[in-house]
Amino acid sequence: MVIDPDKLAQLRRRISTLSDAQRERLREQLEAQGIDWESLGSEPHSALPMADHAKPERIPLTPSQSHVWLLHQLYPELCAYHIPFSWHFSGQLQVESLQQAIDEVVSKHSALRTNFVQDEHGIPWQQVREIQREAQAVQLAKVEIEGPASSPQAAHELTTRPFDLAREPLFRVQLQRVDSGHHILIFVLHHLIADGWSRGVLLRDLAESYNLALRGSLVNCETATRLQQTEYSVFLADQKWRESGEHDRHLEYWQRKLAGLTKLALPTDHPRPKTATFASGLVTKSLRPELSNKLQQVSQQLGATLFMTLLTAFKVFVHRYTRERDIAIGVPVGGRRHAECADLVGFFVNTIVLRTLFSDPVDDTFATWLQAVKATVIEGLEHQAVPFSSVVEACAPNRSSHANPLFEIMFQLQSDGYRSQNASAPDVEFSGLHLTQEHLQLPETKFDLTWHVFDREDGLLMAVEYRTALFSEARISRMLDHFEQLLEQIVIDPKRRIGDYSLLALAERDDLLEMGSATVLPDEEPEPKPLMFIE
Repeated sequence: MVIDPDKLAQLRRRISTLSDAQRERLREQLEAQGIDWESLGSEPHSALPMADHAKPERIPLTPSQSHVWLLHQLYPELCAYHIPFSWHFSGQLQVESLQQAIDEVVSKHSALRTNFVQDEHGIPWQQVREIQREAQAVQLAKVEIEGPASSPQAAHELTTRPFDLAREPLFRVQLQRVDSGHHILIFVLHHLIADGWSRGVLLRDLAESYNLALRGSLVNCETATRLQQTEYSVFLADQKWRESGEHDRHLEYWQRKLAGLTKLALPTDHPRPKTATFASGLVTKSLRPELSNKLQQVSQQLGATLFMTLLTAFKVFVHRYTRERDIAIGVPVGGRRHAECADLVGFFVNTIVLRTLFSDPVDDTFATWLQAVKATVIEGLEHQAVPFSSVVEACAPNRSSHANPLFEIMFQLQSDGYRSQNASAPDVEFSGLHLTQEHLQLPETKFDLTWHVFDREDGLLMAVEYRTALFSEARISRMLDHFEQLLEQIVIDPKRRIGDYSLLALAERDDLLEMGSATVLPDEEPEPKPLMFIE
């Protein structure tokens, strides 16, 4: 869950013009929507302090970067921390202008020129390569393909090949030529230098630079210098905050909140391997637009955001599969604490653990559980600035190297500022070209289960990544069907008791009854646990 940084900047400007009474009313309204008032930095003096000295040749890693860097040392072949995406261009693409635009974007964002080197003591550092105007920053690899259907296969080696963190650029670009009027551009970024929001920044900046290159007016050193000063200022401000007493106060919250936590254990098709496995599959499902609209309406009626409603529904869903009432789910948050971060490429995203201990589900309604989840979300956002790696160190010091600490189920909703970059046709202009984009699926995943929900103009899209060593595709497909069935009933009556919702559609229930059992599916292995609790 993330607030669009552009909207954040607008909020800050609005707050600065309000009276004390108006500020208090606005604060109540924002916190009812799950937005932490303190994170807005509403006071005039809370603007990002700009660095008064030049960025040194190398700087330490952030806690989040240290975590990912260590994983790379343990599993150097792992591609789960790669960020691939694919853009299709229809029209007469000017390849030379595209190469110039890529070089300009690399010059503009120092994250794209960053490597991670070790000193003589083995300590890793961030080191930024100098801008070289006379040479291509990144070579645009060009390949011929037979048609769009062969694009993912042609890009497979590019998206899965490990990065040399110390020596090569941590992003790759490939231009696939279908014919003279159709090209496909493949980007692959390492998570150490970028996050999901960065994809939208790259898309916007590449379009702007391409259009300028066509007109022969590309170079804008002033913008690059300003952005790099901002990047370093953000780094220093976050570093100073992590060394403050305020950081310690927020960390104490997580120590209290996550004390005694045990990870959820969803029923699986296969026993958990004793060694780390990352191979993954993906199943998607679109919700009809009417259901998506009704979920928005229910959220408004109950004084919650769409994210809170969906997360509550997901926790009900997990409860029905596990019978657990103490439910902790991992959720990504933007991590861009300063409005100035909106235009930066970088690894800012953070993870928080949203834990809710529900009361007896026999009498509780969905609306009751929603209020509990709403309180959990508001609390979590208030303390979201603590790096997840710091929370892990404090709350799970004894952990396995081949299992995730604290949680194995991730849930996220991408909406607001992500709508454009998730659209099949993003709202950016490449002169003379029509742009569409396509999702590229990696063959590896970070968690047992990652439940993505994308809020698009044509309704909600659910995409579930799963660990294939544990789950079958058939099971994940059924889980998506069950979740959709639950959502359909929630929008009809959100004040119904939790235990009265059925996860089975009528047709599935009839099929099971014809078999003489309501606990085992036709292709299910003997373990009946998944369906014992979903009726």
